[in-house]
Parts: sequence; structure tokens; C-alpha cells
Amino acid sequence: MEMDEKDVAGLIENLNDPDWDVRNYIADILVKIGEPAINPLIKALKNDDLDIRMEAARVLGRIGNKKALTPLIGALKDEDVNFRKQAASAINKIIDKGTVPK
Repeated sequence: MEMDEKDVAGLIENLNDPDWDVRNYIADILVKIGEPAINPLIKALKNDDLDIRMEAARVLGRIGNKKALTPLIGALKDEDVNFRKQAASAINKIIDKGTVPK
């Protein structure tokens, strides 16, 4: 799936859809996009919309790229406890992916 950062940013802006199925579908697409989605997802960790921040952290955890670790660690300072938990979960997933043999 060939997409640039502008296309990815458009998908990310819809991670706050009230329909969980839509959010999950977009998350699945972003995971399939993989590497090109990482920088826009990292930017989304600072979005004003909590839902977008939460989903960005979740997707980064699913992608599992270590490039996201430092921004996710920074997210642990966020004022929202649920977002901090989501960031911690994503960090754990990334670390686990790095230690499990393929």
C-alpha cells in the first residue's frame, strides 16, 4: 500500500471516529502501511484530541518500531492517566517484539 505522509495524516485525523469499528479499520490500515505511518503517528501523540492520541499510541505499539519508543516515553508525562496507560502498553509491545525471536 503506497501512501505519503499527507494521506496517512488524513487517516490519523479519523482515529477519533465515534464508531469503534471505523477506528479499528483505520488502525489496521495504518499497521499495514507500517514504516511510512510512524512519523505522522508520532506527531499525533501530541494532538489536542485525546482519542487521536490514544489510537496513535495503540497503533505505534502494534507496528512495533523502536523509533516510537522515545516519543512514547515522553507521552508518559501526559496529564491524562488513560493516555499514559496506553503509551505504557505500546512501549511494552514494542519491547516485547524486540525480544521475541522470529
